[in-house]
This record gives sequence, C-alpha cells and structure tokens, in this order.
Amino acid sequence: MGRIVVDGSGPPYVAGGDDYRITVDGDVVKASGATDQDSVVGGQIGGKIGDGTDSYEFEGTVISASIPSHSDLYVDGQKVSPSELPIRSGSTSSGSSGSSGSSGSSGSSALTASTPTAPTGSPSTPAPVAAGLGEGNTALLAGTAALALLAVYMVQS
Repeated sequence: MGRIVVDGSGPPYVAGGDDYRITVDGDVVKASGATDQDSVVGGQIGGKIGDGTDSYEFEGTVISASIPSHSDLYVDGQKVSPSELPIRSGSTSSGSSGSSGSSGSSGSSALTASTPTAPTGSPSTPAPVAAGLGEGNTALLAGTAALALLAVYMVQS
C-alpha cells in the first residue's frame, strides 16, 4: 500500500484548519492523524488541515489534489505538488509526462493529454501527428482529402 500525507505543520498556522481534497482511483483508508473532520468516501478524501498531519493508506493512483498553500503533500514519502499528479502507489515519479496543472502547492491538478509523437525509430513524423491531430483523426483527414479530390474531378467534368 502507498501512503498519502497532508502536512500542515509549517507556518502560517491555521486555527480550525483549511479544507483539502484528494482523489484516488483505488482503495483508501484513514491512517495516523486523520480525525472525524477528515473523511474517505470511495476514492475521495476530504478533510481539514491545521497544524499537524493527516495520513492515509491507499492502493491505486493519486489522480488529483487541492491542498491549502500552507500545507505540503507527500506520496510514498516524496513531497509532490498537485501539478505532478497522477502518481501510482509505489511510484516515485509522475504518472504523466505531459501533465499540466496549477503551479505551486494550491489548486487542483488534472491530467491533460500530451502532444502525439512519431514512434521511436521512425524516420519522420507523419503530417497528421505533427499537426497534433493524432492517429484517431487520420481517417477524418483522409476522408476530407478524398471529398476535395472528388469535388475537383466533378468541376473538371
């Protein structure tokens, strides 16, 4: 199992605590520091962090997090920012090389798709992939080209 820690022990200290939210795509259970004001429902963790730490055990992938600016987020002992998510349990590196989210330690993070690239060893990048269309839209591009050729043929006839 992996471990998630929300650490609010650094200044400024917040009386009563600030809200945080973490989404995991697997199982989560409360561990040390988590109290009645902290909850786990499915893969959704919600709580308040003041001067202290809340810990959770999890399996799966930490998908996103929104934590207060005075807090730090640790996944499996490694300090991470929400923009580095998703991170799989037992992994010490980011789960997505093309992820993009908020900078710093506050706000939410969401996975975004990376720009498609040619397969390794390919001598050149095909035009649709280079244009960011991806392989799924290659058929659409080919169909559009065929219609254009048909229109030219009909005009010439």
